[in-house]
Amino acid sequence: MSGPHHPGSEPYPGPGPGAHLPPQPNPAPYQPPPPGGTPYGQPAASYAQQVPQYGPPGAQSGPGSPADVAIRFGARAIDWIIVAIPMNLVYTILFLAAPWFVALVLGFVLSFAAFAYFVYFETQQDGATIAKKLLKLKVVGARGGTPTIDESAKRNLWMLVGVLAWLPIFFLPFILGLAWIGLAVSIAVTINGDPRKQGWHDKFAGGTSVVKTA
Repeated sequence: MSGPHHPGSEPYPGPGPGAHLPPQPNPAPYQPPPPGGTPYGQPAASYAQQVPQYGPPGAQSGPGSPADVAIRFGARAIDWIIVAIPMNLVYTILFLAAPWFVALVLGFVLSFAAFAYFVYFETQQDGATIAKKLLKLKVVGARGGTPTIDESAKRNLWMLVGVLAWLPIFFLPFILGLAWIGLAVSIAVTINGDPRKQGWHDKFAGGTSVVKTA
């Protein structure tokens, strides 16, 4: 039996599922992307411009990108020629005009001019020696910008081995000459194998690098 019935006590039926809602269109059937397209149907070239590209450091090219070992050693060779011509001239004058011992000592001191040349231009000429300017390169400090004197001195310290090879002490010139060549080769190998094209001398200086300016 049911209890007494009171008008208005029936539960409110409420709207059914989908009531008072506008009709929904049927979803379009799936269409595979065209050949060479992307999952969103865009041309691959257009899609690639919108998606950031990732890769190992130094993979890019153009201004600011790391310089390869070949062009770096080309610049170093040109700088050596620029330094060697006036140095040899001075050497010749010294050995002709001064006693041999005095000429030898002065020549040895003058050998540090090559080291000073690189430090001066890298720190005072926006990171670029004469040859680097010709080949559109420059040295960048570990924190960006022009290298500090400390950074430049450290990255060029290996060159002093060649300077010490001038000392006429038994087999020292031969041994130090071989050591200098070995250091140069090891720099080339480490530059070539590093994704940022940094040689061991760059890392020894705190993280300097040589980049393209054009």
